Amino acid sequence: MKILISGGTGYIGKHIIDSFDRDEIYVLSRSREGNEGRIRYIKWGPPNRDWEKNLEKPDIIINLAGKSIGEGRWNERLKKELLESRLNSTRSLVEYANSAGVPIMVSASAVGYYGNRGDDMLNEESPPGNDFLANLAVKWEEEASKFNGHLIILRFGVVIGKNAPLLQNLLKAIKLRSAKRLGTGKQWYSWIHVDDIPNIIKFSIENKLQGPVNASSPNPMRNEDFMKILSTAYAKKQYFSLPTPILKMVLGELADYLVLSSQRAIPDKLISKGYRFQYASLEQAIQASL
Repeated sequence: MKILISGGTGYIGKHIIDSFDRDEIYVLSRSREGNEGRIRYIKWGPPNRDWEKNLEKPDIIINLAGKSIGEGRWNERLKKELLESRLNSTRSLVEYANSAGVPIMVSASAVGYYGNRGDDMLNEESPPGNDFLANLAVKWEEEASKFNGHLIILRFGVVIGKNAPLLQNLLKAIKLRSAKRLGTGKQWYSWIHVDDIPNIIKFSIENKLQGPVNASSPNPMRNEDFMKILSTAYAKKQYFSLPTPILKMVLGELADYLVLSSQRAIPDKLISKGYRFQYASLEQAIQASL
């Protein structure tokens, strides 16, 4: 099987490539090109589509491309880059996929689609929020929805795993004995272990899931419980919380979305089809990540 993946050099992408270890992989990259065994790196820079001539028609496209939301303090320029990096990449892939007749596309999104929703239980049918990240996710998904074939949109929760970026930042706070909770600690974190992501992709394709799929554990956690489990696993005593004003002073607007927003997402589609999570328990997921 031939798989074309954008964003394949990122944290999630590398795990997906490792999981599809018997397949021929094309990785669209802004910095690398050339062959490494079964993996071929193709240089691309949407909206330019010169890259198309360098690959054979894939069986599946996996679209993960987009500038990380955690890269730097937000301003209007960076927010524009966050949006355009996703829309340009997705538009380029969809146009290619439709013209080439690629049958299946898996496109990334995030539970940020739902906005800051407090204690609401959120499944794939829940309406979107109306903040910046929610609007970004809506536009991203709308661009992917122009694909003519079998489309799966994965709304990722917070990704946990060894060297996962957000988890590493939380561990730093714990190492400094500075974080019992972030903000009020009452906000819900929807999370997923990185090892479950390739399995969810394969399961969704095999079971013909379509449209949005919450790629998150069936057991979301409040931030204060999340931090307690993380602290206990790391064998550190918790000392004090990081209140909202301090988080906003340090992170700016990013704090509202990265650590203070609440999404209690439930993966109804995966549950209804009988998907068995490798890590449904946060304790197990954290232990496997240290």
